[in-house]
Amino acid sequence: MIHDAQHGRIVSYDILKEDERKNIYVQATALCNKTGMLQAIVVTYRDAPFIDMRLTSSMASMASEFTFILSSEGEITYVSPSAQHVLKCAEEVCNHELFSFVHHDDIPLLMEKLHTIYATKEKETTVECRWRTHKGHFIWIDMHAQPLLNEKNEIEHVIVVAKDITKWKCCEEELIKLKHFDSLTNIPNRFYFETYVQHMIQKMRPFALCYIDFDKIKWINDHFSYQAGDFFLQEAVRRIQQHLQQEDFFARIGGDEFVIVLHDVNKETMVARMDHLLQSFVEPFRYKEHVIQSGLSIGVTFSPQDGTDLDTLLKQADQALCYAKERGKGYHFYHPQQNRKTMIEQELPLALLNNQFYLCYQPKVSLDNKSIMGVEALMRWTHPTLGVISPLEFIPIAEKNGFIFEITTWVLKEACQQVKQWKTHFPTLKLAVNLSPFLLNRKEFVMHVKNILQETQFPPNYLILGNYSATS
Repeated sequence: MIHDAQHGRIVSYDILKEDERKNIYVQATALCNKTGMLQAIVVTYRDAPFIDMRLTSSMASMASEFTFILSSEGEITYVSPSAQHVLKCAEEVCNHELFSFVHHDDIPLLMEKLHTIYATKEKETTVECRWRTHKGHFIWIDMHAQPLLNEKNEIEHVIVVAKDITKWKCCEEELIKLKHFDSLTNIPNRFYFETYVQHMIQKMRPFALCYIDFDKIKWINDHFSYQAGDFFLQEAVRRIQQHLQQEDFFARIGGDEFVIVLHDVNKETMVARMDHLLQSFVEPFRYKEHVIQSGLSIGVTFSPQDGTDLDTLLKQADQALCYAKERGKGYHFYHPQQNRKTMIEQELPLALLNNQFYLCYQPKVSLDNKSIMGVEALMRWTHPTLGVISPLEFIPIAEKNGFIFEITTWVLKEACQQVKQWKTHFPTLKLAVNLSPFLLNRKEFVMHVKNILQETQFPPNYLILGNYSATS
């Protein structure tokens, strides 16, 4: 049996165990060192017969798992037929170190894992690494290593079983790509962008955030086709990429919303870079027989000078972008005062939800007896960053965007509730509320007034609805 095992043949013997009256089947495999000397014989026994040796050999050569046996010095002393087939190696590979087949980036981790096994006799360890095949390319393998100890509790061999996981890794990479990259333009998406910027903020690295808007994208979709719109976006991204540096970060965060993160730049260097981007859109785009002329607008803000959180920076960059579009300028740097109107437009709907509005009451006094005849409700707005905002600023904006309806109904309800309480001490007190002329077009406003009066139990004959005065 030893002689057959030494010559690489796996042998099998039947042993009759008389006391139990059944056969015990034994299979022996030789383990040799790098000089070819026999070091051990691995004996396996079982109650049932082993599969025919020819079938076993064929199955081993076709198995997807690769088996390696390492010596106590960490050298390969055995390579399974399947591994030999992939690596196209013969017995001489057994004298080479394991690391010579591993990708150089993965060697430190594999060395650490194997060192732990040899140093601590850890029962099992697992590691993923890239293995170079005979064709020169790398495959991903999942390796499980387990030591074999002798009677002195010393490592004589380490058994390594590896499996090709290249296809699984490719699927994993595709999932990562879908999670982090835009499918149309192949640049980072919003998730990747937010993760990247949050990391920059945590590391306190200065950067400029550029918010980009392409002109006529809706017009292109409507007048040509969505395919034309997709083509335009892909070509626009390609033009921008030609002017980016290696460390710049370019992402698509929405349908036609794009951002660029630039590192360690100031306004002087930004001017030249923005001019180059604008210049790249002078040449028209050509889609089939169509010629498409489109430019771009850019809003720029700086961190940490202008803000230190992502939401604030995005708002500021968007405000600068709106300022640039309104004035027909290609790009604009964020400035709090210049972007005040844009900020008011964006924050106005949130002011009501965030309880930033409040009422002041101007008394109306009788000149005859100096008694208080009534009060006029005046609306005020205190913004957390802009401070007190005059009605001269926000009322025209509210009228323009249609939010004046919600504001007026809020004022009317709040004022009726307050003055009703005061009427317990001043029974004849009247309430005056100013109305915007824009409300006259809203037929449902009358019904809202009736509902508020009914809800607050305010007497209608003590309510005065007058013409709106912006100076109030």
